[in-house]
Amino acid sequence: MIKSGVIFVISNIGSIGRDIYRISMTKSSKPDEYVSVMTPVVPFPFDIHLKIFSEDAIDTLRLLHQRFYDKRVNIVNERREFFRLSLDEIYRTVEEISQQTGALTILKNERVPQAYEYRRIAAQKKQHSTSKDTDLEENQIA
Repeated sequence: MIKSGVIFVISNIGSIGRDIYRISMTKSSKPDEYVSVMTPVVPFPFDIHLKIFSEDAIDTLRLLHQRFYDKRVNIVNERREFFRLSLDEIYRTVEEISQQTGALTILKNERVPQAYEYRRIAAQKKQHSTSKDTDLEENQIA
């Protein structure tokens, strides 16, 4: 049985808000496709914060989920792998597990979510809102 796999820590601030992360894994030979498959079901793409290769991905994922059990967003369905916590908590725990097991390799590390589409839309909305305020002020003056 293949034990190795890739663990992802992803977020989507435009769709599910800040400080909510999905911690999941795949044993696929094409791990990047795993995240891209999720994207069509939400308005904005997911951002990958951590991509971790683990010699024993199932056990590593179990350790992460156990550690953050009280931070689950959905406490009824444990298959929903979303947690409300800080990214710093996740990083500290990954580091602890890595030191304990020696079986983790960080493949990608991105602390700040890119959220390009979300940030672009937010900026456009802000700009549009500001221009409406300016129009209103000019109309009130006239």
